[in-house]
Order: sequence, then C-alpha cells, then structure tokens
Amino acid sequence: MSKINPETVIQREIRDTLEHLGYLVLRLPVGQMRLARGYTFNTGIPNGTPDLLAIAKSGQASFIEVKTKTGRLRDDQDKWAKSYADWGFNYGVARSADDAIKICKGEF
Repeated sequence: MSKINPETVIQREIRDTLEHLGYLVLRLPVGQMRLARGYTFNTGIPNGTPDLLAIAKSGQASFIEVKTKTGRLRDDQDKWAKSYADWGFNYGVARSADDAIKICKGEF
C-alpha cells in the first residue's frame, strides 16, 4: 500500500474548496512523469512553478504553492515567487484551504 503525500491531501482540499467557490483551478505538474504504458512525459513547465493556478471569473489569476505546516520553499520556487508580483498576479504559500482563499482574494 502506498503512503499518501500530506501535501497531496492539502492540495485536494484546496482544489475542492476553490472550485466550490467558482474558481477554475488547474494543477501545474512540474517535471517528468511515467505514464501507464511506461513512457516518460515531460510537462514542459519550469521547475519552481507553483502547484496550482486559480482563475476567478473576473480573470484574476492566483498562483498557489502548497506546503505542509513545516514545508519551505526551494530556491527555484522562491525565485518564481518574487516574479509573480511584478506581473500583477496573486501569489502565496498555502498550508490550508483558508490560506488559498486569502491568496485568491489578494489578502495574503
């Protein structure tokens, strides 16, 4: 039996909550994945890109990095975090669905 990643549990809670509130939520998988047929697939998304992109009906985009209570940003994640404000996007680290809501509202 495989162990469920705690970050995955938080991410699912965030996605469900934001979708219920009317946001379009996209998971942004980074790196390579092995497909069922054994092929390797490269997502093409740069390392450090946040886990989720939430888009409000107004068009406001929010990038959300999901972490556990003790999780910290890697250097490549920190680099991306600094660039989002320059582009006018909401950005933040969410450790819960409540954190993600604050990020999407620009309160984080």
